Amino acid sequence: MKPLSVIARSQIVITAFALGHSLLCLLFHNTSFGDGTILTVLTIAMVYVLLKLFRVPFDTFLGIAFLSCFAGFYIGTQGALLIGRLLSGSGVLSNVLATFLTTEILGNVILFIVRKSPIGEKLP
Repeated sequence: MKPLSVIARSQIVITAFALGHSLLCLLFHNTSFGDGTILTVLTIAMVYVLLKLFRVPFDTFLGIAFLSCFAGFYIGTQGALLIGRLLSGSGVLSNVLATFLTTEILGNVILFIVRKSPIGEKLP
């Protein structure tokens, strides 16, 4: 059996993190702790795993992780508001759906940037 390509493994990582983000959003959204810290840590972890697959230098990881946290927060909160308007009365479901979509978007944007640029080592 042929091993999976780096792109295929990246897609699996992105979807797994999107499902994890969604599950933790569902579990922690309405708690006194909230879901912000957990989702931020998961976002940084996803960025780290994706960039490790492409052997990207650590300084590049720091920049992309920093931007991803802010972009994820903004896209996620605005997306949840939009989904909440479209699906009125959906409650936490709009947040969970926005979290899943935001994670997928961020992961794929990172994948697009990293695979098209020469910042990582050349992969076989």
